[in-house]
Amino acid sequence: MGRNATTSGLAASAEERSVLARRKTEETIAQMRSAGEPITFKTVSEKAQVSRQYLYQHFKDTIEKLRTRRTTVVVEGETVAVRSAGRAATVELALRNKIARLEAELRESSKEASSLKRRLERALGEAEEWRSRHKAAVTEMLDLKTRLRSSG
Repeated sequence: MGRNATTSGLAASAEERSVLARRKTEETIAQMRSAGEPITFKTVSEKAQVSRQYLYQHFKDTIEKLRTRRTTVVVEGETVAVRSAGRAATVELALRNKIARLEAELRESSKEASSLKRRLERALGEAEEWRSRHKAAVTEMLDLKTRLRSSG
C-alpha cells in the first residue's frame, strides 16, 4: 500500500501544479488583454512564470489568435502597435540617442556653414577688389592708347 499511496500523492501534486499553472496563465492573459499589452509566447511566459513549452502545449491556439490581434494606439496622428514596457524603453533610448547624435551633427553643420559663409564673403570681397583693379587697368590702358594716338 505504501507504493500506491506515494504514487497517488505524486499524481495529486502534479495535478495541483498543473491546475495552478493553467489558472496563473489564464489570469495573466486576461490581465494583459485588459491592459492592452501585446500577447506573445514570450511575454505570457515571463509574466505567468511558466515555460514557453507549456504554453505551446496548452495555450497555443489562444495565444496565436490573440497575438494576431495586436493592439494599436494613435500617437501624434500615427497608428502604432502597442509595445511592451521593455521594448518601448529600448525604442525610446534608441530614439533619444539618435536625437542627440543628430543635434551634434546639426551643430557641426551650422559651424561649417558659418565658416563657409565667411570664406565666401572674403572671396567675394577679393573678387570685387580684382574686378575694380582690372577695370582701372583697362581704363588706364585705353587712356594711354588714346593719348598715344593723339600725340603721334
